[in-house]
Amino acid sequence: HSIVMPDRTPPIGWPRVHVECDYRKPLRFEDVMEVHLLVQEKKSKALTYAFRIHRLNDGREEVARGLLTVVCVAYENGTMRAVSIPADIADQIQVTPAELLE
Repeated sequence: HSIVMPDRTPPIGWPRVHVECDYRKPLRFEDVMEVHLLVQEKKSKALTYAFRIHRLNDGREEVARGLLTVVCVAYENGTMRAVSIPADIADQIQVTPAELLE
């Protein structure tokens, strides 16, 4: 699945092309959790996010961390092809400072 922006011509989407995750501790049913999603890298056609998942039940404990890469694609004639991220979107995306990614 990908997020599709149908208001664009042609419509664009953001399919996931890479995901990795290191699980440090389990989450259990009814645990309260928080997910932080940070832009680690911005390329002309792709974004890589770093994510951190914390359990909030008894303080704030990191339980997982990983990376997620998405590519900007245009949907035309039943197919999709990688395209540059539209400038109006790219201009709003800032890469997170390196010290916050550690």
